[in-house]
Amino acid sequence: MNKKVVCCKPGKSLMVMNAMGMEVVKQVYDGTSMSMYQMGQQAPVEENDTFRSKLDTDLAAELNYASYGIQSMLKGIDALEGKEYYVVEHTMPGGLKSTDYFDTATGLRYKTIDVSEKDGVVSLTEIVYKEYLTTKAKVMFPKVTTMNADGQSIDMVTNEVVINAKIDASVFQAK
Repeated sequence: MNKKVVCCKPGKSLMVMNAMGMEVVKQVYDGTSMSMYQMGQQAPVEENDTFRSKLDTDLAAELNYASYGIQSMLKGIDALEGKEYYVVEHTMPGGLKSTDYFDTATGLRYKTIDVSEKDGVVSLTEIVYKEYLTTKAKVMFPKVTTMNADGQSIDMVTNEVVINAKIDASVFQAK
């Protein structure tokens, strides 16, 4: 699965996932509203999806969680696979719960677990950050991630991160 993410100020983003040459998922956030497409068909957008897209456009969102109304609490340190991780639980304004695991030695995020509920059905999504890449600007981004959701596992690889590129504003318009 190939994934392309484009973000620019003020708070706009585009995310496209392709598999075998076909566009599987596309999300467009214009700074206010979000459009989502699955296999070329427009899909419903939940309030939590829009909120997540807003966060994703902030390069340092974790440093600004309080300004987004997110409450965070250090729950302790857990040992996983022979390493120790800080466990930080977040509660989003819409009630979504998220738990991050940060490596105590490097400070890098190892895993995120999101718990959401829709129509009485609880959904769990786990993202494991397996490898990081360092940009020319010395900023680290997840390179290899695995997302487990609803019984499916998707491996994603980021091949390139470009910061401060000139971006045509039309890519952030829903079509």
